[in-house]
Amino acid sequence: MNITKQQIDSLNAVLNITVEPADYQENVNKQLRENAKKVSMPGFRAGKVPFGMVKKMYGKSVMADEINKILNDSLYKFLDENRIEFLGNPLPVDTDRELNFDIDNPSTLVFDYELGLAPDFDAKVDGSKSFEYLTVKVDDETVNKEVESLALRYGKFEKAEVAEDGDLLSGEFKQLAADGSVLENGIVVNKSISLRTVEDADLKAQLIGLKKGETITVDVKKVWNDTASRARNLEISEDIAADMASAFGFELKDISHMTPSAIDQSLFDKIYGEGEVTSEEEFRNRISLDIAKYYERESDKRLFEDITKQLVSEINPELPENFLKKWLASVSKTPKTEEEIDNEFNQSKEALKWQLIETKIIKNHDLKVESDELMAFTKQMIASQYAQYGMFEMPEEEINKQAANYLGKREEAQKIYEQLLGGKLINLFKESYKLEKKELSFQDFVNQIYKQN
Repeated sequence: MNITKQQIDSLNAVLNITVEPADYQENVNKQLRENAKKVSMPGFRAGKVPFGMVKKMYGKSVMADEINKILNDSLYKFLDENRIEFLGNPLPVDTDRELNFDIDNPSTLVFDYELGLAPDFDAKVDGSKSFEYLTVKVDDETVNKEVESLALRYGKFEKAEVAEDGDLLSGEFKQLAADGSVLENGIVVNKSISLRTVEDADLKAQLIGLKKGETITVDVKKVWNDTASRARNLEISEDIAADMASAFGFELKDISHMTPSAIDQSLFDKIYGEGEVTSEEEFRNRISLDIAKYYERESDKRLFEDITKQLVSEINPELPENFLKKWLASVSKTPKTEEEIDNEFNQSKEALKWQLIETKIIKNHDLKVESDELMAFTKQMIASQYAQYGMFEMPEEEINKQAANYLGKREEAQKIYEQLLGGKLINLFKESYKLEKKELSFQDFVNQIYKQN
């Protein structure tokens, strides 16, 4: 076995692998002997088929499997031992060549693989750059709305016969024809309307005072203002929802009246745990901090996006584009045209550049997530989930058991790892770069954050 690397340019190379009979012959014969024990043929007892016949029947396929295994193992071992950073996967050259797997006369075989190399560049985070960082001013109006929302969430539902402002109305929507009759084969769905979220005054006036069992005609474009929510609720595509006639019959079937919870110790305990908050002033302060903390995460996301764009633009690492397009074509489940491959590459190019920069920053700044950090975060996450249901004192043993089970799932563990690593990366940015803080009112903050997204 011999592997050599031929450097084509800074981003492309070819690996030449020479496989000698001694590299594969012993394992091929061993596998054939194993197969011989299981082969059944007319005229022979199971396991008694002559080795020569087994070799003739299965020799080429066993030999091909063994050589493929040797190539795969040796190729990635060579890349790892020589610390060669590559993109995609090595691609075999001359895939149309017919290989002569002669089981009776094993010979030296030569294979070439194209390799797309990761670009060589440096990426460090320092204090030479500055970025805008939005903060939210949590005013009394915002806190009041959240207090009202929490009181409703922890209040009591009561059934009613007549709709009042703030009620939740459930019923059947039926699409109507131009003459007002029910449209044959039209849309029929059972959905709910919250009178707290109805913005159109005429629609709200229609609904308030409506009794169970009564039917009225409503404009679904006023029930669900935006096309996406209308499509989701009517269970149709957005294209249809955008252009359809909007008159529907609505039969009221159920009315739920929500009585808000009192703003007292019982509510404080349900939300934050027994005795953690003991006055309305503390309650409001805690809510203010929670809102600020939530929107700090949104500010961090915006900062991260701004830094990502600037670093990709400034560093702009060069990519082995032709190789990567070949690789995309090779891994596609269905054949694609050259134009389709170009479009797919262009859509992912900037993300790949950022991935390379991010990896370099993490390595240069020695960012790591330790196993005890993973466990501590997972335990806190599980405890918080229980707390949402008022279960604040779960046994430590149970929390530990559930955290271990959760982290035992590879995909879930990877998500938490990436979340923690992302947190370390944003902290590095916030500590290293100059942040020009800009305080906005709650509404202006929301408008700017979500307008950009």
